[in-house]
Amino acid sequence: LEDYPIRRNHHKRILRVALLARHTSDVTLPAVVKILKKHEEHLRVTIDVHASRDIYYSKYSHPFDVGFGILLSDHDDLVKVNLANLPFCLVMSKENPLSNRKILKPADFARERFIVLSRDIKERNACGPLLGNIDENQIVGEVSSTQVAIRMTRKNVGVHLTDVLAAVKVSDDCAAIPVADPLTIPFSVFWPKNSTAVSPEAIECIAEIINNIQQLGIEVTEDGQSFLQGEVPEKYLEAAQ
Repeated sequence: LEDYPIRRNHHKRILRVALLARHTSDVTLPAVVKILKKHEEHLRVTIDVHASRDIYYSKYSHPFDVGFGILLSDHDDLVKVNLANLPFCLVMSKENPLSNRKILKPADFARERFIVLSRDIKERNACGPLLGNIDENQIVGEVSSTQVAIRMTRKNVGVHLTDVLAAVKVSDDCAAIPVADPLTIPFSVFWPKNSTAVSPEAIECIAEIINNIQQLGIEVTEDGQSFLQGEVPEKYLEAAQ
């Protein structure tokens, strides 16, 4: 008890981060770690990985200061900012003849066998226009995880349609071929509306993730550019208040 005030005064501040599982491995997580190492003397990070279809409920059991990922569901209690519009690609085994192509049109893979996301996951519907009217018999698997679907393509049982950010570093056995279509899916940062402010470390984290996105040749939004300058766009600060 005598030591408690001393321990409390030396306690590190906590940055609570929510990551949607689709993009944890190669885009968001390295950025969070970089900011942690930069401020490790006074900062501790907690990370919760959420399934996109469960985030509506899991955000209450695992509160966060800032979150990242494709968040297509509506949340009245969150401020959501679109940082980039991600084009799609087709992931497949290198045994698939399409893996030698530099770019694909939807007609090129219309007869393929597909590994798709579960029907209750909004990301599946978002890429629906690229799937066209595929026959149910072409679907060889339905999974609730993008990363699991990508791993399954290694076995050459089917192909998986996803955004380019989710397929940044597929295994040596796979190929991710861009799809020539204007359809995109939004990548966002989000935080609770009842937050009094977005912390400087959170803003640094947002900027680092945007840097990672730009290095992949993906164009970021005007709001994303504001975060690169170390600023939260004024309209979102007002929404939070």
